[in-house]
Amino acid sequence: MKLTLAYVGGRGRKLFLLNWANRIVSVVQPDPTKAATPVRQFSIVQGTTLLNPFAEIDYKTSGGEDSYGSRS
Repeated sequence: MKLTLAYVGGRGRKLFLLNWANRIVSVVQPDPTKAATPVRQFSIVQGTTLLNPFAEIDYKTSGGEDSYGSRS
């Protein structure tokens, strides 16, 4: 008689999560001879002027988790 059992598992807690804010929500191109302008979440619109004072913002948190389980 032969009996073999195996199990491998792992769990991660407080892993880094990468998130983005101020993403591009649309693109405007009023003049086809000029470059298009991205409109971001925090863009400032003053009449026909579009200001993008901030680039894309990435931020990290420690709320990630993972787990792995295997058996044979």
